[in-house]
Amino acid sequence: MWKRQLLLLLVFFLSFRSLHPTYTRSAGYGIDRAISWMIDGQFPFIFENPAFMIGYENNIYLEYFNTIRMGGIFIGLPQETTLGIFSGSTTDFTTYNTADFQSLFHGVSDDPARIDFANANFLGNGALSTTPLNMRAAAADIRNPEANLLENRNVELLANRSFGKWQAGAGVGYGFARDEQFFKDTQNSNEERVDLFKSEFRLVLGLLIPLNTDILRNIAGSAVFTKHTLSNIASKTFNNVPAQGGYESDGAFDAGLRLRTSSSFRKSLLHTHLGYTYLNRSGRSYVTTNYVTSREGIYERKGHRFQIGLANEIPLTEKLSLFWGSEFFYESFHNVYKAKAIPNVADSRNFDTTVYLIRMPLVLGIGANLTESFALRFGIRHNVVNSGNNYESSTQVSNGTIVTSRSQFLSAASSLSFGLSYFWGPLSFDWLANISLLQKGPYFVSGQINDMALAFAVSFRYGSLISPKK
Repeated sequence: MWKRQLLLLLVFFLSFRSLHPTYTRSAGYGIDRAISWMIDGQFPFIFENPAFMIGYENNIYLEYFNTIRMGGIFIGLPQETTLGIFSGSTTDFTTYNTADFQSLFHGVSDDPARIDFANANFLGNGALSTTPLNMRAAAADIRNPEANLLENRNVELLANRSFGKWQAGAGVGYGFARDEQFFKDTQNSNEERVDLFKSEFRLVLGLLIPLNTDILRNIAGSAVFTKHTLSNIASKTFNNVPAQGGYESDGAFDAGLRLRTSSSFRKSLLHTHLGYTYLNRSGRSYVTTNYVTSREGIYERKGHRFQIGLANEIPLTEKLSLFWGSEFFYESFHNVYKAKAIPNVADSRNFDTTVYLIRMPLVLGIGANLTESFALRFGIRHNVVNSGNNYESSTQVSNGTIVTSRSQFLSAASSLSFGLSYFWGPLSFDWLANISLLQKGPYFVSGQINDMALAFAVSFRYGSLISPKK
């Protein structure tokens, strides 16, 4: 009896396990990277804990998924080591400059230090408005959310190694984006420059410890450090007087710890997940004239993120498996803004506010191995609690500061996911369906466009072509 239960668990595990690595396959269950801990063997989770990068060696893949145009290769090395090289993975934090309370930039129309980058005269007389490159518009991009996005990393490296039964992993990633414009009038030596730069550096360490007791199968932990850099600068030299203004991050980083356990519960696998992240999105705005700071705004944005979740994988038959999972997600920021106007200190404005975000997704998914070549996935994701775009804002007035904040909860909502995989030898093709296509059809007759897929991926296990040494 126990042998049959063990075999059933093994088949059930393989029906969920991503033998070929793609985000697309996990999305078919209704899970994303943030909750990929809910099912064993999901590819996105290796970026949260590289110790789980097991079984992916000698594999290469390409993927188109939403903002992800991603590819990578896994290389098997001696000493039970696997190296993964990726490009295009998503950043931890993309909204460097929005009205959202997580942003590095205070997104209201009036800077607490009264620096208006959209104003042609924010650097004083001799405005950025007479050049053919229209530097005024470029300088205004210091505050433009669309000009301050960083969605994907340029490169990311992950490594995993076995130490007996233990698995240890580490990863490092970097992404950047830059937009620089320069103008110089050689006749009178006037010059102007606008430089928009943002980057992310990420370091992750992970450990997986198998226990294989009657109840607890394994325990895993990871630590993540992410450094955020934003440096938006507009500068000019007019009549031999230099002036510079801009916005930059001020020690902004995230640092977090995560713990995951897996247990045998009757005939199923039970996973628990705990996470804590310290968030620092601080920055400063400034204007200097002739190397002397005339105005400065300090934005101290510090917060905390807490996560606690539970998931259960249940075998129904040897080819059909079910899982459910939920996670409580709480995030809060305490933002303190200290504005300085030098030498007129009376113009300084100080204010603070606290904003929070709460989410609680509930996910139900089914995986089925239809044949040796076809497998499908179906998922329902229901947001039991879903905060809206909570934000805080401020309006300065002559006799003080008015601070407003808003906490919004949207109605509970559900989304459906459907995915299909086809296996052909060492090749694997994954497709994430556009649910709207299934509901409304492809619109072939009307001529309207309704995409057939939200994501598509192909992976190739090249290791199957490598002949073993004799």
